[in-house]
Amino acid sequence: MSLEHFQTEGGRPQSYSAAVRHGDLIYTAGQLGLAPDGSNDFASQAERALRSLIAAVEAAGGGLETIVKINGYLADMSGDFEAYDEIYRRVIAADPKPARTTVQVGGFPGEILVEVEAVAVARGA
Repeated sequence: MSLEHFQTEGGRPQSYSAAVRHGDLIYTAGQLGLAPDGSNDFASQAERALRSLIAAVEAAGGGLETIVKINGYLADMSGDFEAYDEIYRRVIAADPKPARTTVQVGGFPGEILVEVEAVAVARGA
């Protein structure tokens, strides 16, 4: 079985794949929500990151309804989890929701406050 690599519009540089598909499984790279216009508050980053995540899954042949697991990484769990949870529930509008893990990480470079990644199944699988 071969690997298929996918990019998204305005996504990562060519040295990264936004998503990789192996058979019916789709794995995304970590998606960030930094905006070049400087609107980098936590809520804006979280929403952009989640929407980029969905776009990466769609580029590889899946959809919001085919996401089975989302991992979220926050720079400040105590200060941002409540906002992340609200944005997550609104943007990830599938029901039932995918399995989810959210943890705090240290050492994000620059202004990064959140990163998300997913595993999904291709449509029709």
